[in-house]
Amino acid sequence: IDDRFSYITSAAANEALYGDSQFVGYGMSTQTTSTHLTALQVFDASPALEAGLERGDRITQINGQSVVALVSAGTIGGAFGPADIGVASEVVFEKPNGDRRTARMVKRVVTIPTVSLTRVVEDNGRKIGYVFFRNFVRPSVAALNDAFAALKASGATELVLDLRYNGGGLVDVAVHL
Repeated sequence: IDDRFSYITSAAANEALYGDSQFVGYGMSTQTTSTHLTALQVFDASPALEAGLERGDRITQINGQSVVALVSAGTIGGAFGPADIGVASEVVFEKPNGDRRTARMVKRVVTIPTVSLTRVVEDNGRKIGYVFFRNFVRPSVAALNDAFAALKASGATELVLDLRYNGGGLVDVAVHL
């Protein structure tokens, strides 16, 4: 099992993700370096957002241990504990402006918004639609229908489909897209 694309999960957790776009956690995705974790995404209505974390923040300590020590020991993957409701972690993180903060987060069910942003940008008379699409799961069908209806109503004739943080999912949703 690699540390990026493979994992073991229960059938219930798998169904929650693909059926409802939900998981048990803090509501963020991160990228690990040798010195910190960078918040890549922080989901709406999540413990991470409520703790004040935002995209670009750098987590430097988890439960009193430095990320440097956790990475060196090879234990960074389990630093936040099991994916169980109620598991708590205290993190120290830095904002891009250098402000340092400490927060406590408690794991709960988090919903990933499948279509996080739909926007139209006008450029030299062209209307360019932008859709930030996070995962190919069942709720995505309705979210995509709504997004493309909004783009059509606004007169968009070009499209930027942002899949940068898309975790994949169901083939029938990809066909729908």
